[in-house]
Amino acid sequence: MALQGSVFPVLPPVEVQHAISLIQRLYSPGLDGETQKQLSDSLVSIQKTPEAWGLIIPLVQHPDPSVQFVGAQIAQVKIARDWETFPADQAIALKDTLLDLTGRSCSNGTSRVAVRKLFVAVIGLALRIAPLRNTEWPDWVLESVTALSGRGASAEQVLEFLGMTAEEAQRTDFLGAVKHTFNQSLTDSVSMMLEAVQKSCTNPNASESEKESALKCLQRWVEWGIPADDLTKSVPLLISLLSSRDTFIAASDVLQEILTTSALSDGRGTKTLTEPLLAWIEASGQAILNESIEAGMPDEKTHSLCKLLIAIGEHSSVWLADHLGETRVTNFLNLVLSFTNYPGVYLIDEEESEVALPFWYLFQESLMESPHVAYPESPEWEMAKSLYTQLVIVLRKKAAWPTEHLMKDQVERYRNYRRDVGDALMNAYYILREPMMGGLIDLLYQQLQQPEGLGYWQDVEATLHVIKSIQEAVSVEEQEHLPRLWSQDLLNRISSSPDPRVRQTMLGVISTYSSWFPSKDPSTIMTATLYVLNSLNMSSVSLQAANALRELCDNNRTVLAQNSLSWFADLYGKLDTIPEDEKEKVLQSITSVIQALPVEQAVEPATQVVSPLAIKLSEALSVASQFPEEARLVCIDQLRWIAACAKGFTYSHDFLSDLINPSDEDEVERRQRMHTVRQDARLQQLRANIQDGIRGCFSLWSMSADMATALSELLRAITGLPSEETLISLEPEPLLTLVCGAAERQLTATWLSLAQILITQLDPKKFLWIRPSADPESLALVREATLSLLNTAVQVLGQPGAMEANTDLVQDFFGSCMNAIAMHFITEMYKLPPEALNSLIQAAISAMSLPERYCIVSGVRFLHTFIDQTLRECPDNAIPLNKMHGFAMLHVILHGIAFRAPRSTIPNLSDLLAILSSKFFEDTQVSIRTILFSDDFSYPKATPAAKDAFMKAVARHRRVKKVKEAANDFALVVRGLEASGFGYASSSA
Repeated sequence: MALQGSVFPVLPPVEVQHAISLIQRLYSPGLDGETQKQLSDSLVSIQKTPEAWGLIIPLVQHPDPSVQFVGAQIAQVKIARDWETFPADQAIALKDTLLDLTGRSCSNGTSRVAVRKLFVAVIGLALRIAPLRNTEWPDWVLESVTALSGRGASAEQVLEFLGMTAEEAQRTDFLGAVKHTFNQSLTDSVSMMLEAVQKSCTNPNASESEKESALKCLQRWVEWGIPADDLTKSVPLLISLLSSRDTFIAASDVLQEILTTSALSDGRGTKTLTEPLLAWIEASGQAILNESIEAGMPDEKTHSLCKLLIAIGEHSSVWLADHLGETRVTNFLNLVLSFTNYPGVYLIDEEESEVALPFWYLFQESLMESPHVAYPESPEWEMAKSLYTQLVIVLRKKAAWPTEHLMKDQVERYRNYRRDVGDALMNAYYILREPMMGGLIDLLYQQLQQPEGLGYWQDVEATLHVIKSIQEAVSVEEQEHLPRLWSQDLLNRISSSPDPRVRQTMLGVISTYSSWFPSKDPSTIMTATLYVLNSLNMSSVSLQAANALRELCDNNRTVLAQNSLSWFADLYGKLDTIPEDEKEKVLQSITSVIQALPVEQAVEPATQVVSPLAIKLSEALSVASQFPEEARLVCIDQLRWIAACAKGFTYSHDFLSDLINPSDEDEVERRQRMHTVRQDARLQQLRANIQDGIRGCFSLWSMSADMATALSELLRAITGLPSEETLISLEPEPLLTLVCGAAERQLTATWLSLAQILITQLDPKKFLWIRPSADPESLALVREATLSLLNTAVQVLGQPGAMEANTDLVQDFFGSCMNAIAMHFITEMYKLPPEALNSLIQAAISAMSLPERYCIVSGVRFLHTFIDQTLRECPDNAIPLNKMHGFAMLHVILHGIAFRAPRSTIPNLSDLLAILSSKFFEDTQVSIRTILFSDDFSYPKATPAAKDAFMKAVARHRRVKKVKEAANDFALVVRGLEASGFGYASSSA
């Protein structure tokens, strides 16, 4: 076969045959993994050599499809990855050779997958030549199509090439004039592409696959971005193709793309798109749906029609709302409703109902913004209410849990579907408001009065699920139907259901509406609470009951404390009957009700609830030497349950209001009363017992992961600021000592996080009205804790490779723990031994030099806070700090910005650069010049001009934003990304 002007090297036949042999062995069946890897590696090595260009033609011409594919792949890869090594003056000759090879391959039986690879190679070559050397290959799309057709490529192959052209064009990252030039070359080819598409789609002799290729091609060009005028011309053809079964799905896919992502999306072109499509749907849509229903199952055509309807709804929801009442709109809405109500059970019989759900949210929003909403008595608004009433009926039925068995993965999908159904029903509530709730509760009563049969309880549960799902939209003030949900008769009937899901959903309803009760008659919450309490000891519903009880008690603690304290006393007496997994929630519920009592009256029940836990904790510790594992498990349970009590005792007042109005007289009186009652001997002994138990657990098991989790949970719950004092809350100082001791034994993120929380609570300046003066003992403890944590971290993280292997510790130590100490106690940090403080700063600089993003960010965060707080509170230390560590920080910052750090950290590094430059300007400028022009700053694209420009930008601008821009520009230059869309887009992000 003669080829035009081949620019490829001619290889000896033995080398070509060697490559062919490798390929054929690689693709032969029965190879073991090791041999396959060896052959693949050998082939890759050959492909990387300059001589591999000479393999393209002989491999593509080989009769073996596997060999053809590899030959085409070499062409693609060499153009994509090794273009810099190819002689620039031979590029056009390469284009001619590759087009000739590709065109002939289209007609000589070369495998389709190899031909597609050659298409990608041609397009890749065009992306190399056309944007930058436009005059050498100006009409590259037209020339390529002409070359392929002239060498025997079929219409289907040409369309496939055109489609791939648009697909590859979307992946380019050109900028500015280059991008404009390239896009213009595609825009100039749109009419040619549309002509080819129309010719194939209207040719009665064209095959089904050719028409499919034509429409797929058009879809890819729509994705790329066809101008609106050209799109408008293609719409009539596409709508006409909907009438053919052979082209319906492909035409529908293109129309969906036009409706959702093109220049005609977002409601544009209603005359061109919406109205003609509604006319077609009015004529043909219902027939397609009916045909599918009669067949007993949806097919691909039905599914595509459903997606097209929703695409129209997404595009034209505002237009549809404005034209509500017109026959064509009514027919469209009824068809969407029919798909929402597609016969059968979701996942088992159909999936169309899920596809239709998003429409109802969009349409509801458009209705609420339409002129009709101002006229609630108008025919249009009545029609809207009628439509959404039907939707509620449909979705309540579709939400029923199937009587058929579902596989494990189907169960999760069905739950997600029910959540989506709930969202759509919430949209319905915004239209229908209170009558919807009334109708649902009426229906529930009717259902419960009917005789039981197949699916009876599933139907009841579906109604409860709907009521639960719309809670977020229900206004407490407007809803008068809810009390009927808590009637004793209704709850008794629900309790009799043999289906646990019904009782679980009822408990979910109570939990969801728990915030509704406070403003209502106390008798309603009493009935609901009693139902929940009676459900706690049923294993099938105990989880939901415990959750409901916790929500009820948290939102209604005052009314429950006033009316049902004896119930909770009885509940505490039956605690052993509650499943272990739910005891935490129950204890939290009980203590939240106790907390609502006058604080003086809460002492006795509080000690009765918590003291047994503290005693059992002490008893377990006393036998730990004999039964260590059993004792450890018992202690973990007691710690978890004491933590639950501590959460329940937490005051429910909105703490934000305390910050805004700290002098509120009632709040001041509450705090004073709490402080006085805490002196009660019983509470002091209880807190001492808890403290002793915590100390014992730290001493014995601080290196146990589950014990550490339990201790962490308890310390977070039982400590707080002085304004958050409860009957059993503990002071942070002794606990901080225990945490530091545990960290010395084993440094973990848990202990670092706890240390940060406890140290922050000691800050005398955080809330001046709470703790107006510094406590010398507390400040001494802060210094001791900081030194302990520092010495431990340096010992652990100072080992070679330790920071890289423990990035979570690096992040928590610098970004969380040390950053908090620097923020709140910078003065105390400067009282540490100088060598200790210097080692801390040096370690933070080392963290900044790591390749891991979060380590860099945490190191920068700490150093920025440390410098900033030094300037604010210890200004005399600022200059010595910069003299000792400024150069080292800048060295890491500049190398990181240039190349070593991930680009996502450049804004963080720039923050630190900005504060150093603005506060220590002269020293910083000298250091920057020294570092940039040193021998180790050897990055190929960091030219002297780029360095000077960066230095001048940093010197000229003191604002952080400008320094960030300068750093980012410098990074783009040094990393070779200044002209790429990726560099621009990622830096903008």
